Amino acid sequence: MPFNGTLDTLSITDFLQVVAMAHKSGCMHVTHPSGESKQVYFEAGDIVTASSTSPKDRLGELLVKMSLLTRAQLDQSRSAEQATGVKQGATLVASGVLTEAQLTVALSRQIREIFFSLMAWREGGFEFVDGDAPGPDVFRVKASVLSLIMEGTRQL
Repeated sequence: MPFNGTLDTLSITDFLQVVAMAHKSGCMHVTHPSGESKQVYFEAGDIVTASSTSPKDRLGELLVKMSLLTRAQLDQSRSAEQATGVKQGATLVASGVLTEAQLTVALSRQIREIFFSLMAWREGGFEFVDGDAPGPDVFRVKASVLSLIMEGTRQL
């Protein structure tokens, strides 16, 4: 059964702490009044992955920001992804532009940055869907919610 509310009545950090302490598994969908949305997936109270509709949260943008990819390589990898349906990261590794280790670091950072940006939201709505899981081909980490909240609070 979904649990939902608004960020003006229950903050993101308060809600995240409840999920962590209850060792919940599922997905928290959060939508900002601007239309942007983010999803954070949990397994046994730990964050395992996150996604976002914001262009600045995309993997390619992060790889450029990390100086692992040029704009030309980004455009080329996006075209390849659209043509083949193979995920951008897999294409970049297969073509030798990135190593597996570089991709892993970038994907972990992407999940953290989505989480930290979500912590700054003060308005919008959320819904937690118990048992909702990411697809089998989605990159996963295991990150403590409480550790990420502490790091995010320090960054904010």
